[in-house]
Parts: sequence; structure tokens; C-alpha cells
Amino acid sequence: MDQHKLTIIALIRSLFEEALEIGIAQMSMLKLHPVRWATSHLQLLIDGEKRSVELWIKRVCDIQDNSKVPQDEGDFDEALFWRTWRAPRLIRMDPAGNAPYDAGTVWEREDESTSLRLLEAHRKMFVLSCRADLDNVAGNAQVQLAKRPIKEVTPSTDKLPSASASQVTSATHKPAAALDYRSELKRAVLLILVINPSATDRDICRRLDSCSHCSYG
Repeated sequence: MDQHKLTIIALIRSLFEEALEIGIAQMSMLKLHPVRWATSHLQLLIDGEKRSVELWIKRVCDIQDNSKVPQDEGDFDEALFWRTWRAPRLIRMDPAGNAPYDAGTVWEREDESTSLRLLEAHRKMFVLSCRADLDNVAGNAQVQLAKRPIKEVTPSTDKLPSASASQVTSATHKPAAALDYRSELKRAVLLILVINPSATDRDICRRLDSCSHCSYG
């Protein structure tokens, strides 16, 4: 169980990093900070796997008999969710639980209500562990992003004699992440990045060249 949990945590970290990269690339479109945006998506993913976690716990403890071909809706339901499963007492014992290990009773079965209660308790502990690791990853990402300098766009003032440099700066000087996409060309570039967030400058140019019949303002 511990090894599987480590594998799941590694997967969560990998998915979080990918979501964060997308959030940073599309920062101008988001209403949330990229870290919070990525975290919210991973939280939904974790919380939405209740049935998968419960079925995995059952299969860690036992081997489901799939030799019978399902004949009706009840058989299919049993094959999918294994509702007749009853928790062996080993799930209460060390290292899975707090009770001392007793080799003579490990395969004695609990009743239905106790099995469901134990299953829910282990599922909640598993999910809480995943969410705690996600919070740690998100916190570290927040710190790393906070260390990065904000890249700003400095407008040219030598062709604007009617306005002072301070006026131009106050009106148009803003972080690169806050740039809007009002021109047709900028909207086209944004669309390419939404479709393929990892697109390079060469990829963007090739896509724009393939649409040479379009007119960008």
C-alpha cells in the first residue's frame, strides 16, 4: 500500500507541474494565480477518485473472483464495484491499522457495516495524504514563482512627442503577463498557445505561415 501511495504522489506532482506550466503560459486568461489554478484542478482530480480508491483498497486486501461471466445488471455491478467484499481483520492490524498483528485472525471477516466504515476510513486517510502532499508541492511552487522577477514591457517614447515619458509609462507600462490580445495577430498567437502550450517560436511562425491567406491587424 505504501509503495502504491508513493507512486500516486509522484503522479500528482507530475500532473501539478504540467498544470502549472499551462497556467503560467496562459496567465493573462486566468482569474486565479497559476499556482491556485493548478492546485484547484488537482484537488478536483483527487476528490473525484473516491470509487477508484475504495476498489483499489479492496484489491490490495483480496483477489476478486472474475471467473464468472456477468449475466445481468447485478452481476455487472458486482464485477465493477465488488459490493459483497468484506474487510479482513488484517486491515485493522499493523501496519495498515493500529491493532497488533495477529496471524491467527488476519483472514477473519468483518460484517457489512464495519467493512464499509473501515473502507471509508482508509479511503479518507489516503485522500488526505494525497492532498497534503499537493499542498506541499503548491507551497514550494508559490515560493519559487515569488522569487522570479516580473518582466515588464517598456514602451518607446521617442516617437510620441505629445506625451511625456511618465504619462506613457503610467498608462501602458505593465507586466508581460497582463498584456491583452486585441489585435488579430496577437489573438492568433494566443489561440496557437492554447492549442499547444509548449509551442516554440518556430512552431508559431510555421502555423501563421500556413494561414498566410488570413489578414492580421
